[in-house]
Amino acid sequence: MYDLILIVVPSIVTAVTTWAFSRRKYRAETRADELDNVEKAARIWRELSEDLEKRMKDEIKELRSDNVTIQDQFTIVLAENKALKEQMSALEKQLKEARCENQKLLEELKRFNKNYNPAP
Repeated sequence: MYDLILIVVPSIVTAVTTWAFSRRKYRAETRADELDNVEKAARIWRELSEDLEKRMKDEIKELRSDNVTIQDQFTIVLAENKALKEQMSALEKQLKEARCENQKLLEELKRFNKNYNPAP
């Protein structure tokens, strides 16, 4: 029996000790892997954000350039619109004067037709 205890006890102590150290080593490796994974994820997000920031800056620059172009075109259209309104106003004035002149001519023509009655 004593021999059995001498064989079993050291085996159990060795097994428990091995298990404890293995468990400690596994936990340390797991933590290291987790930290490595977190570091990799942080690097990926950093790269993505830097790329996104660069793209957004380029897009904003392009949009500002487009905005300046559109503002210039808008200014030109406003000037053309103003000129066309002035031209339309002038044409409306000419039309009004032409109608007035036409009315006078019609009245004269009616008077002339009244006074001129050719013999049949």
